[in-house]
Amino acid sequence: MKHHAIPILLAGFCGGCLSASAAVETESLTIRKAFHGGGIPRLRLDQRVDLTFKPDSVLVMKGKNTVATVPFTRIRRVQLLSADRHYPGATYAAVLAAGYGGAFLILKKRKVDVLLVEYVNERGGQMGMILQMPKLDSARSRSWLERFNIQVEDPAPTPAPQQAKK
Repeated sequence: MKHHAIPILLAGFCGGCLSASAAVETESLTIRKAFHGGGIPRLRLDQRVDLTFKPDSVLVMKGKNTVATVPFTRIRRVQLLSADRHYPGATYAAVLAAGYGGAFLILKKRKVDVLLVEYVNERGGQMGMILQMPKLDSARSRSWLERFNIQVEDPAPTPAPQQAKK
């Protein structure tokens, strides 16, 4: 009888560990390889960052270091825009490697979404940060923010300027 009790206890213990780890995974959402577009001190433009959404804040991580933390209570406005991302360095390398035939790669763009976050810092100053993320990750980040009552705006596109008639 004692031999059967040990596996049952271990199975119960491990089952508890699995459910606890699954609960931890659902308490945050991480978007890897986003691009910094501006607004975060000590980060260069176009530097890769990881964006982690927690139940009470948004963290911007560079490697294992947290470079910005914005609590949801300080967020005033969030907008999600559709955009294109160009890679001029890679295009230049393609031109050098493939000759002038590589110049056609200049037309190559990647679709991204731009997350604009306006918030108030700890001293009461108006701040903002701009982050570019892959299209697939924007829907997940939108649902995460809306889950915690942060409204995400989709600004209407502005009409193209009309040319004056002669």
